[in-house]
Amino acid sequence: MLPPLRFGAVLLLVRGVPGLVENVTTATGLTPYRLLGLDGQPADPATGEFWTEMAINTYFFVGAVVMLPPALLHHRGLRAAGRAGGPSGQEKSAA
Repeated sequence: MLPPLRFGAVLLLVRGVPGLVENVTTATGLTPYRLLGLDGQPADPATGEFWTEMAINTYFFVGAVVMLPPALLHHRGLRAAGRAGGPSGQEKSAA
């Protein structure tokens, strides 16, 4: 269960953070030609397309924020259970 959880969290983080940073800097006017400056004309924050992209990037970012802590907690729980002889460890004999 841990590999897909980690993969999903990292994928959402890699997709969400740069997109949201680009949208915020474009909306505030810091980078009117987008973050890399590759657009031929300045982005127009008044268009619906811009705000749709902002909503999508925010959705990915929120997904990363929601998914990353459980992935880390699950990993820590597995490590703690392994050290304490939990369900994945061998039981000790009372003899």
